[in-house]
Amino acid sequence: MFFLGVDGGGTKTKFALIDDQLEIYSTFETTTSHIAQVGIEGVVRVLQEGLKSVLFEEGICKEEIKYAVLGMPGYTEVKTNDTQIERAVKEVFGFTNYHIVNDAEAGWAGALACQPGINIVAGTGSIAFGVDEEGRRERIGGWGEFIGDEGSAYWIAKKTLEVYSKQKDGRLPKTVLVDIIDEKYGIKDKFEIIDIMHNRFKLKRDKIAELSLYTFEAAQKGCRYSAEIFEKAAYELFLHVEGLTKKMRFSKPILVSYVGGVFKAGELILQPLRTFLGQLGDEILLIPPRMEPCFGAAYYAYLRYKNLRAEESLTEKLLKEIAKYSEKN
Repeated sequence: MFFLGVDGGGTKTKFALIDDQLEIYSTFETTTSHIAQVGIEGVVRVLQEGLKSVLFEEGICKEEIKYAVLGMPGYTEVKTNDTQIERAVKEVFGFTNYHIVNDAEAGWAGALACQPGINIVAGTGSIAFGVDEEGRRERIGGWGEFIGDEGSAYWIAKKTLEVYSKQKDGRLPKTVLVDIIDEKYGIKDKFEIIDIMHNRFKLKRDKIAELSLYTFEAAQKGCRYSAEIFEKAAYELFLHVEGLTKKMRFSKPILVSYVGGVFKAGELILQPLRTFLGQLGDEILLIPPRMEPCFGAAYYAYLRYKNLRAEESLTEKLLKEIAKYSEKN
């Protein structure tokens, strides 16, 4: 028997298939499954492609999948979208047991291996998700780019464009940030960035979010404004965690982990985040993610089907299998 985990996101969707011995059979990565970006047809297409790919690699029949956990971006946020997402999942996975969650919950399952604690997601968007010892689940953030998503790659990109425009105007001293962005996009005219955002990128949030990579590069090359943006992002993510600690009942210390492209900035985001979390005293323990969300979702499916709680012995076995699989692939 097999268990499937799906980690959807604003940039990519990853699938992982494991068996009842927690051995990794196959993985597959494809494009975003966010309904706001690809529509209902796109969601169905991505799910069908992923299911077919993880099964084909090992020649497994789909009926051998006993349970699937699908972390779907945007789920539980807009009721009309939820109905469509549920319809899409049923169309593709109606042959088996499945559980749909927001992608933040899949992130928690991977980062904390289905243990109580808080996981911060800072990718194209931002959200924090927590599970306490009583099994209560709460989320903070995930309001979308027009309302919130503070600390996300999109938010960082927007703040970067503000600094870029001010430097172009002379409202701030010019730094290497302007040179980097102008070179990356081939900008010759002062206001050309407007045309790029509107016409080349069509204001698509995933394309705009990519600009955060240049914020990181500029910070590495000494742009203090870019470094400050990451510090502000860390503070916004800290507020997510602080909010959950006030809403939930955790044993101490509270495990906090993180996933998402923003954390590829390493200490640029983690160092200020640690500092802010220190305001909560020694009750917070920031740890690296234990596994990718797709594996966490598959583990979650395994535990739900078996009606088990996450135990360290099971988690360690899965981590060893992930390491073995990674070496071969």
